[in-house]
Amino acid sequence: MPTIVGENIDRLATVEMRPAVGNLPRGAMNQLYDAVREKFGEPLVSRAVAAIARRVSPGDNVVILTGAGGPPHLPHSEVDGIPGAIAIARALHYGYGASVTILTEDRAEAPVRATARAAAMNIRRSEENPELAHCIVYEPSPIEREDCARHAEDIINRLEPAVMIAIEKLSPNTAGVIHGITGLSYDAVHTKADEYFRRAAERGILTFGIGDGGNEIGFGVANEAAKDIMPAGRSCLCECGAGTAAAVSTDEFMVAAISDWGGYAFGAMVAYATGIRRAMLSPRDVERMLTACVDAGAMDGVRATPEIGDDGVPLDAHLAYMCLLNTLVDIAASPLDSPGH
Repeated sequence: MPTIVGENIDRLATVEMRPAVGNLPRGAMNQLYDAVREKFGEPLVSRAVAAIARRVSPGDNVVILTGAGGPPHLPHSEVDGIPGAIAIARALHYGYGASVTILTEDRAEAPVRATARAAAMNIRRSEENPELAHCIVYEPSPIEREDCARHAEDIINRLEPAVMIAIEKLSPNTAGVIHGITGLSYDAVHTKADEYFRRAAERGILTFGIGDGGNEIGFGVANEAAKDIMPAGRSCLCECGAGTAAAVSTDEFMVAAISDWGGYAFGAMVAYATGIRRAMLSPRDVERMLTACVDAGAMDGVRATPEIGDDGVPLDAHLAYMCLLNTLVDIAASPLDSPGH
């Protein structure tokens, strides 16, 4: 049953790996998950996939916003968010026949392109070869609020997306300022994603988010809980003083220990729901993607170094996670009568 598989995928995707000493909050993941789960009731991944499946038909457009981190420490973006966005795009392409456009700041274009190719997907800008098969469209998103407002109008009018998705995309707080998880302001270097999601909501477009720190687009569904759970949730390190907790909600939302794990989990749930195995990434796919992403300039967001890892977690752990995720789905989809039990 999808609910049972969804429950197990949710649990796997929320296994927290954070250091005991340092400035990163530890022990928050289950609390954040429980706060969102209390609102939605059902396993988050199966609920999100079911909602999207009801909205997306072959040929429909879906828009994904990602791209976190920025200068000076992460000049070409951090890794987290990019592979997860590609995982979602691949799942929607193979599972539901969607046409997917990914938006990030200019600085992340090279990592996005390299990661897409490593996931065996072609990628192009909207003005490039429209005949390219199995293709994701890439489009840069601006940073200044007025430019984001105009671009959001253009994207929605031009593409008429069935769904708008954010993964590891920072949200403004209640004062309208974007922060990292520790309370630093990143407002000056990030796309104002709320401009896109506000317009999508006004037009009845389904919205979906994935986050891991209480400060990403979608976490507004548990704003008060995120304020209480996260150390900088109510009081940030910038002059706005309003904390890091996201003010922007989405219709569907997933909590993951690493946002990319949520993207991989989404693909696994699509593969289970549709029976299309290619919608789900393999461990080898993820190894190629993480390597390509870092080689193209993105860096581990926790360490701010070009290590082949993600959010401070080494490559071997990501491969183990993918092995468990694939095995979970494969066994759930395989009928078996045990003679020994």
